[in-house]
Amino acid sequence: MKINRILLLAAFTPFLFSCSEDVMDDINKEKNETTEMSADYIITDCGLKTAFETTGTDIAWYSSVYIEHSAGTWGQHASADTRTGQTSSSLMNNNWNSLYDVLKNLKFVLDKTDPINGTEPNNRWARGIAYVLTAYNLAVATDMWGEVPWTEALQGTVIMQPKYDKQSDIYPKIFAMLDSAIANLNLATTGLPSVDYIYGGTFANNKASWIRAANSLKARYWMRLSNRNTNAAANALAAINAGAFTSAA
Repeated sequence: MKINRILLLAAFTPFLFSCSEDVMDDINKEKNETTEMSADYIITDCGLKTAFETTGTDIAWYSSVYIEHSAGTWGQHASADTRTGQTSSSLMNNNWNSLYDVLKNLKFVLDKTDPINGTEPNNRWARGIAYVLTAYNLAVATDMWGEVPWTEALQGTVIMQPKYDKQSDIYPKIFAMLDSAIANLNLATTGLPSVDYIYGGTFANNKASWIRAANSLKARYWMRLSNRNTNAAANALAAINAGAFTSAA
């Protein structure tokens, strides 16, 4: 009889433990931690990341030293100045990872604001700004490394080893993004990103600046194709007229 009781207790013990574990998992769950974030908040973070993780990092510093706009006088930049250790395969790892991290977050915004499948289909200004920043970050990537992953990139575990796209295939996509950016920024929007870290103030007051930015980037990228496209100069002039920044401010 005693053996039967022991066996019965042993049989029910896993169920008691499982139930208790489920309860503890629920108790330990952070109820105030959000699992979703609106595109307005993500796009603000993407602007900040673009400035600090793409524009203001080694990509710019090393390039400046390589083309002798500046001299490397200390640490890594001194090595760049003397071309010492510049063939290391890990030289730009951090920049590569940071840049694709920004592009991944921008993809979240574009997915959320997709007109057909997105959860925020009418948040058109966030979508427009995301296109501008995606075009800029992708251009930095392909200008730095040439062939880079794009059409199969940012798929997570779905595609672990995305193919590398040719720069000649990437540049048309960049122009298409900038055209889409201008189109979306000229539409009415339901969402409105608040803090604009790039132009200061709020996005509501900087819509025209973002449209000018898209056109100015088009001019920049057309000029880079001057030896590959006979219409590049004319296209660049048309874009810069639409950009029409009036001062360095």
